[in-house]
Amino acid sequence: MPQNFHSDVNFNGHKVKNARLEIVTLSGTSINMDWATADVFMLSLSGVTTLTDVNLTAGMVKELRIVGNGHLITLPSYWTIVGSGTFDAGGTNVLNITCYDATPSSEIVELSISTR
Repeated sequence: MPQNFHSDVNFNGHKVKNARLEIVTLSGTSINMDWATADVFMLSLSGVTTLTDVNLTAGMVKELRIVGNGHLITLPSYWTIVGSGTFDAGGTNVLNITCYDATPSSEIVELSISTR
């Protein structure tokens, strides 16, 4: 069940008034991230984890916060990391994910990684 928050937010330099932010906590080691269910996903790894996505839609931007707990995660093969960020298995990682094309077998998804 998503947690819902309503407030003014700054999104990519633009102020959005009374935005609805849905947060979903994911669990397990085989994760289906459903793009339709939330804006922010939170995951604390309990082992080597494989992530797949469901309801991928062009134009969507999501955030995935991952606490590594010493474990690694396998992302979908068509997700491309942009920038110099790398996944820190021992830390907290924030992935900002944008889908440009959701066409099956032609997906274009880019993400940046920052660590906290």
